[in-house]
Amino acid sequence: MSDSTRKLHHDIRGRINALLLCVAALDTPMESSEAGEFLDDIVQVCDSMEGLMDQLEQQIATAGAQPTNR
Repeated sequence: MSDSTRKLHHDIRGRINALLLCVAALDTPMESSEAGEFLDDIVQVCDSMEGLMDQLEQQIATAGAQPTNR
């Protein structure tokens, strides 16, 4: 796995973990304003995931276009 693929993998897992933490936090009692902050965080994480998924698609397309040494 290349360094750029490792970094992308790390970044995607980080965003997924952030989503899981926000969802877990929303399952606890809190003020509605605080819940709104977690919902805003979820939106931001989803927005950043879109860019990461675009990068992943580019890497897959590039890897598919390159001949393999098998």
